[in-house]
Amino acid sequence: MSNSGKKTWLFQKYSSIALIPLVSYFLVKILQLSSMTYEQIIVEAGSIWFLLLVLIFAIIGLLHMRLGLHEVIEDYVHSELSKKMLFIAINLFVVSILVIVSLSVILISVN
Repeated sequence: MSNSGKKTWLFQKYSSIALIPLVSYFLVKILQLSSMTYEQIIVEAGSIWFLLLVLIFAIIGLLHMRLGLHEVIEDYVHSELSKKMLFIAINLFVVSILVIVSLSVILISVN
């Protein structure tokens, strides 16, 4: 296995392991939030720990997705132009979602 392939595989492995408790936490949190009043939800969503976990989840999840999509494109798309265009589209999507999530967390934490 090449060094680059090994690093990719390790990141995919460790990021998926990190996502397991984060997804579990958010599933439980969604169930808890469904039984709360609007005011309680606002207080809970404004918690610094909740916002930090949202940011960590978004970063790890989007990077995990980006790397996985890059691997699929490398393996199954044969046109170099198509690969380049798809890589650009994926990178723009990931960056834009990260910017939106980061701005949302900042706006929520300020208020």
